[in-house]
Amino acid sequence: MKWTIPAAACLLLAQQAAAQVPSDGNAPTITGPTTLRHMSAASGESRTFVVDVPAGSHQFKLVTEGGSGLLGVEVVSLGPGLPCQMEPSRDRGLVCAMGWQNPAPRSYSVTLVASPEEGYDDVTIRIAHGPRFARNGVTYSDVDNSVASGTGGGFKLHLEQPGPLSVSTWGGSGALWLQVVHHDGSFGGRVVCDLHPPGTWHTCNLPDADPGRYRIDLLGSFKDTNLRADWY
Repeated sequence: MKWTIPAAACLLLAQQAAAQVPSDGNAPTITGPTTLRHMSAASGESRTFVVDVPAGSHQFKLVTEGGSGLLGVEVVSLGPGLPCQMEPSRDRGLVCAMGWQNPAPRSYSVTLVASPEEGYDDVTIRIAHGPRFARNGVTYSDVDNSVASGTGGGFKLHLEQPGPLSVSTWGGSGALWLQVVHHDGSFGGRVVCDLHPPGTWHTCNLPDADPGRYRIDLLGSFKDTNLRADWY
């Protein structure tokens, strides 16, 4: 998931980091959920970078999409944990999904491997880790279901006092199911907004939201969607 950090600067640095590994073997480091687009390599080439996952995160996810050619991926935890590996293939999809509850930060070494017989071209690599905390009045762009649904738990926010809360999604493609859950002490929390597809354009308006913790869950199959939450 690329969410605006700002997006353009984050994406450009990440692409350069993955594409230009120093000759002395020191792998560049990427922080934050990131989408690497238009990744290419000639046959037999490999490129390595490190992903830093901050303290408090509860998962690490790597997904490959699109492009052509034979791409392999190796993910190794620089600490406790088993490696993930995908042999060079034309298949794309989920390569690695690790879940944990650990207050300590972790780092992962990610190596993109081109087959000795054939390279790969124009591949997208999506890297995600959670949880994600929504900031008031900030638009998160290019959100997709590989990083925002399932065990990722969506986005979290905290209302310090009662008042209006508005959550909106728009743009992109696919079918998005928007849920807003209030953690009011009940098991699993209380669903206060539940909007189903079709489309990705949804708005939850809660004029008198109670204070406390909320979770915004983005479910379904969607891509390149925008998310914004406003509260007062």
